[in-house]
Amino acid sequence: MKTHSGSLLFEPFKALGFFTSEVPFCLYKSDQDLLLAASVGQAFYVYNTKKLNLVYMSACLKERITCIKNDKDLVYTGLDSGAIVSWKKMHKV
Repeated sequence: MKTHSGSLLFEPFKALGFFTSEVPFCLYKSDQDLLLAASVGQAFYVYNTKKLNLVYMSACLKERITCIKNDKDLVYTGLDSGAIVSWKKMHKV
């Protein structure tokens, strides 16, 4: 039996691992889709988990994203300065 010491989450789609930072991703339900929001430094990407295709891409911020969370249809990004930015789809609210 083959053992694997790395993450099995991204193994079938290794390219996804190259486009995320060390900030933990968040999963959330939007309409009928389960979405994954992942930080990529000063921006974040939202993927559809069923097909692992890119759904949204945020604008580039002036600071690095330190955490990412969601609540219903909003995504919240915490920044280096301690500021929190909320997003509806890819628009700041």
